Amino acid sequence: MSVVRVDAPGALSSLQDRGRFGWRHMGVPWSGALDPEALAVANRLVGNPPHAPAIECFEGGLMLTAEDGGVRLAVAGSARMRIDGASGSRSVDSWRSFDLEPGDCLRLQACEGRQRCALVAVHGLQVPLQLGSASTYARAQLGGMEGRNLRAG
Repeated sequence: MSVVRVDAPGALSSLQDRGRFGWRHMGVPWSGALDPEALAVANRLVGNPPHAPAIECFEGGLMLTAEDGGVRLAVAGSARMRIDGASGSRSVDSWRSFDLEPGDCLRLQACEGRQRCALVAVHGLQVPLQLGSASTYARAQLGGMEGRNLRAG
């Protein structure tokens, strides 16, 4: 299994999927990706089911490094990105899938247009479900990474 380390989370980056439905009567909102179309497209670009969990990033600043094997990623949403690795630095296009080799660092410099992007990994992000969803809802500390936005580490 490939591992991706979060070196810098960027602004309000969190794990999101299609959302948490059927719990409003208990006071739990839907949560989920703010851009479900970008989530579905990013997942399709790497062959995942359309609502598999993704990192939803605002404004950019997200930095990830591939560890223990490479990983295939896709970013949906207009973004300026580059990969820094042993073979140098190169720009990466959004709306396409691409590979991170072990030790490569993806730098999502800016989300343009709608100011948010969805980033997914082939074979999905391994996140436990809470109330049927991996989506982060920080106010209730549900989903994602211990119910909070991403942190470095």
